[in-house]
Amino acid sequence: MHKKTTIIIVVAALCFFFSTKAQHTKLTGQVNTSLDNKSLPGASIRIRSTHISSYTNQDGRFILSTTENSGTIVISHVGYKTKELSWNSTNTIFKISLEEDNSELKEVEINAGYYTVKNKLRTGSISRVNSETISSQPVSNPLAALIGRVPGLEVTQQTGIPGGGFGIQIRGVNSITSGSQPLYLIDGVPFGSHSLASSLSNSITPQSSPFNSLSPSDIESIEILKDADATAIYGSRGANGVILITTKKGKSGRTTTEFNYYHGIGKVSRKMDLLNTSQYLIMRNEAFKNDVRIPTTVSAPDLLVWDQQKSTDWQNILIGGTAINNNMQGSLSGGNGQISFSIRGVYGEEGTVFPGEFKESKGSGALNLNYQSIDSKFKTNFSTQYAVNSNNLFSYDLTSIALTTPPNSPDFLDTEGKLVFTPSLSNPYQDLYRKYNAGTRNLIGNLNISYQLLPQLMVKLTGGYTKTERNEIRTLPSTTIGPTSSSVPSADFGTNSSDSWIAEPQVNYQNKIGKSTFSALLGSSFQQSIRKSQLINASGYQNDQLLENIQAATNLKLSNSDYFNYRYQAIFGRLNYNLSDTYLLNFTMRRDGSSRFGKDRQFANFYALGAAWIFSNEDFIKQKLPFLSFGKLRASYGTTGNDQIGDYQFLELWKSTASPYGGTSGLYPVRIANPNYAWEISRKLETGIELGLIKDRIRLSVAFYQNRSSNQLVGYSLPPSSGAISVQSNLPALVENRGLEFEISTTNIQSGEFKWESTLNLTLPRNKLLAYPDIEKSAYASTYTIGKSLQTPMLFHLTGVDPKTGIYLFQDLDQNGKGATFPTDLLAIYDLNKKAYGGIGNTFSYKGFQLDVFLQFTRQLGTNYMKGFVSPGLLSNQPEVVQSRWQNEGSSSTIQKFSSQAGSEASRAYLLNGDHKISDASYLRLKNVSLSYYLSRKILEKIKLQNVKIYFQGQNLFTITKYRGLDPENQNTGSLPPLSIYSFGIQLTL
Repeated sequence: MHKKTTIIIVVAALCFFFSTKAQHTKLTGQVNTSLDNKSLPGASIRIRSTHISSYTNQDGRFILSTTENSGTIVISHVGYKTKELSWNSTNTIFKISLEEDNSELKEVEINAGYYTVKNKLRTGSISRVNSETISSQPVSNPLAALIGRVPGLEVTQQTGIPGGGFGIQIRGVNSITSGSQPLYLIDGVPFGSHSLASSLSNSITPQSSPFNSLSPSDIESIEILKDADATAIYGSRGANGVILITTKKGKSGRTTTEFNYYHGIGKVSRKMDLLNTSQYLIMRNEAFKNDVRIPTTVSAPDLLVWDQQKSTDWQNILIGGTAINNNMQGSLSGGNGQISFSIRGVYGEEGTVFPGEFKESKGSGALNLNYQSIDSKFKTNFSTQYAVNSNNLFSYDLTSIALTTPPNSPDFLDTEGKLVFTPSLSNPYQDLYRKYNAGTRNLIGNLNISYQLLPQLMVKLTGGYTKTERNEIRTLPSTTIGPTSSSVPSADFGTNSSDSWIAEPQVNYQNKIGKSTFSALLGSSFQQSIRKSQLINASGYQNDQLLENIQAATNLKLSNSDYFNYRYQAIFGRLNYNLSDTYLLNFTMRRDGSSRFGKDRQFANFYALGAAWIFSNEDFIKQKLPFLSFGKLRASYGTTGNDQIGDYQFLELWKSTASPYGGTSGLYPVRIANPNYAWEISRKLETGIELGLIKDRIRLSVAFYQNRSSNQLVGYSLPPSSGAISVQSNLPALVENRGLEFEISTTNIQSGEFKWESTLNLTLPRNKLLAYPDIEKSAYASTYTIGKSLQTPMLFHLTGVDPKTGIYLFQDLDQNGKGATFPTDLLAIYDLNKKAYGGIGNTFSYKGFQLDVFLQFTRQLGTNYMKGFVSPGLLSNQPEVVQSRWQNEGSSSTIQKFSSQAGSEASRAYLLNGDHKISDASYLRLKNVSLSYYLSRKILEKIKLQNVKIYFQGQNLFTITKYRGLDPENQNTGSLPPLSIYSFGIQLTL
């Protein structure tokens, strides 16, 4: 009995001992900010030297359990200084305050595509536009927010009509005929930049931009990659630069709700000075007199039939309306240290200045989810966006009609609103009454999964999918067909779709040994993109009410059908070496494979080497130049390829004959096959210096770049004896782009609550065709000139107006007595490439007010109004300047005499191809003004809101220019210029 009792006592003692040893210690606490003593959600709490960790909740509280009796906890949060505190079994309850880490906030992380890097440690040329800059502009397309903001980036708005496109070039045109579009990626997923416009809409929204489906409010940042070091890892896709768009992600912290609404109006800010009725009638009468013709009711209804006293400002009627814009945005975001989320929604409407209720509407929803395990080894991110755009715009831009319609022409509508058809005139309301609808749906999704196998080794898988669909219907009702027209009621149905997917497995290695840090990246890429389009014309309807129903048509005609399948795969890698954050080396390589080349030429290798020296970290520099807070020299060299040539260009192409023989159409060769068709190669060189002075109050960067593109992909004309018209081939033409880029930002005043900051960027680009062997034998003999820019057109040189005849005179270069003849008398004189461009920005802030003012400038030559107005004297209005025309023998003038017959003007064809239409198109534009007021903290506490911002934003407010035309930016007389936008809004954060 005694023995049993002893055993029981020993066992009980052992159980008590082990239970005591295994007893958990609970650590609890509260984390606040030191500045305002507010709770800090999402702070990381970790027991040092263990894998035990947690995060603070919405109230800033945390709980940790451990079997240890003492240790050290590490408290950290992005933007705050890390703090370490000791604990033991008697000290387990903490109240912690974290201080803001301003130095960390200034260290901006740059998205370089496959990796991120601190801005100061990058070796490549990368520019960044943040969400604050984007959101300060009343734009519906994110590309519009980049205009004038980035050195080396040319962004041209092609029209003021909603949904229109933008011309984008990074450091000039590299190819003679191949695409010059950069590569776009949204959260790492390639996004097609090809236009969504079809033959149904390309006259109203030329180069319809797919980026209209992307809301600027959803964007966190846009990075522009320019040199070889930054772009070579993208291989052939990065030959023309890369634009990375990063959308907003969920962040740890309390759940935040935001709502933003703005209302705006748009107007055409610049109109042309045209002839009034009196001046117009003088022109017309004089034109008939000069031609020794007698006006008739057919040739001159404006002189003999129409009201001679009527004077209508067609610019005011057709493009002088007010575009109404409305935009609503809402978001919900939050999370803890492990899971974060963001949900965003946008709805907007954008009207036009044309008569009628025409607008583009778009709505989008976006979701982002982030998850990481407690030990932070496993991480995943999922984001998706779905957008729907619809517009009921008509299919023709009325701008050219507004400029050319005679001021005394009859009204185009009767008192009941029905169309009035006038001989010799196009009725602009025909297109307004011809119903047009376009709907676009866009889906973007991507998934990133990573796992930290070892402290130095991580594996990652990235996948993405995009799908874009556009459906269009354009109707031709019987009520819009003139009495003399042979057209019948009909409808056109167009579809355009694009599907693309990408998968990229990667392995990342990073290790730090002493002062050296080594990192390596190895990955592969698999991508496929399929584009399809179709256009069907339907006719034979019983009435106009059935026009939108294709099944009600008795006649269907397939006008166009296209299918393109692009496949791409690659292996890529990166090696990086960093010694003491002072000496940096970066090597990238990529082996690309593209389906756009022949079987034996599908693969090619591309590489780049970048290096940087942060000399401000050297002790002797610190001693000699104490005012220098940062200094870096960098350089890079590498190669990239280009496959932007369209699909199937290396294959043989045949076409059917236009006229069947015996009821059977024949085939004839148009293009012969070329299995040796290969990559276009670009060699890029860059050097740069970056400086920070007086504790970075002055920041300056200067870069010189030189890009040379060879092995040009062009269509080469063949002699008739070959039996074909052309062959796609690589020619040894060499195109060079070089230039200087300057960027400076300053903190001019920072005193108390007042702050004034300024920015300036300037680009001085040059483009030149260095070589093109046997160009005189090619189809480009009258298009390009060796030693000149690719944008130097070959034109007839206008020497003046013949004082005897009043007709334009053009230089006869070969003096053959035949006058100016094609092509021997063409001259390449005027370079239309931009000589300089950039922007100037100033930001003023005082207490709750902030004022942002941004000026855009360009120095260039361009095509003026003469491109669209070449025949003064016809049944068409003209600019006021034609009044200084030649009137009689011996008079001196720069404008030829009036003529009522276009066919009788021997100089008309020459003028269309003459240099008289070239003039100064430089301009300075007040691009953006944003005035914001933030409610004070005292008021916010009363109304229980986190933040309230009330703002005014203006876009394209005025332009200073000598340009003779509507707009010096797009220089298209028949296109609606960018509108002046004025908007007011409010933003609430709950």
